[in-house]
Amino acid sequence: VSPFKTPYKDTGLFGVYLKTKPESLTDLCWQTQEEITRLCYEVDEDDVKRAVNQVKTELIFTREQGESHLGLGPLANEIFRYGRPVGNQEMFDRFDTITAADVQRVANNLFYDRDLVLSALGPIGKLADYSKFRRRTYWLRY
Repeated sequence: VSPFKTPYKDTGLFGVYLKTKPESLTDLCWQTQEEITRLCYEVDEDDVKRAVNQVKTELIFTREQGESHLGLGPLANEIFRYGRPVGNQEMFDRFDTITAADVQRVANNLFYDRDLVLSALGPIGKLADYSKFRRRTYWLRY
């Protein structure tokens, strides 16, 4: 399981890459979607802090490597994404303002009761029908 994100100046892409044995496919897809949908209902501040620290570490690592996943150097990548160079401290300050409520608000905006894009490769005979995935984008709570 590997989540990925590609932010741009005015849009972005988020997804989750899954790789498993055919007999585990149903459970892995269900659990992944359950966790994404959970963000619409429950977000813990400690989890947000942990994720922010992980993103900060990734940012430093990427800048030290000198190349991003887009194949651009760090400076070119920042200009492409943000329209200007952005220093570590400015990015860290932005990350530090993120709260659990922010994550929940964005999750509701992006994931709650939304159509999904699903791509699968390999022996996918046990992959659930799209309608089952679509129905899992919200929880019925009374």
